Amino acid sequence: MTSKLYSDIYEIVKQIPRSRVCTYGIIAKLVGINNGARVVGWAMSKSALYKDKIPAHRVVNSKGILTASHKFDKGMTMQELLEEEGIKIENNQILNINEYIWDPFQID
Repeated sequence: MTSKLYSDIYEIVKQIPRSRVCTYGIIAKLVGINNGARVVGWAMSKSALYKDKIPAHRVVNSKGILTASHKFDKGMTMQELLEEEGIKIENNQILNINEYIWDPFQID
């Protein structure tokens, strides 16, 4: 994948508001890659190397499962970061995911 694509993904992730989450699939659609959730996942796994701070903890799978929680082994965990923002989590999954989804395609 190109660094341009990853940069585009990171710019979207930086727009996710505090106390909200976005899915890998929504982000893939925003950058124009259908069925590209895995590409977004790969970008998130490299996000710590990016020059700006990327709120990667706000990116989850479509069911609200914290699939990348193992990447947050230094400092606060993914769950702790989300809970600090007021997101309710149980058994490594966001409760009532639809309450927290940020989707620029949807009109509130």
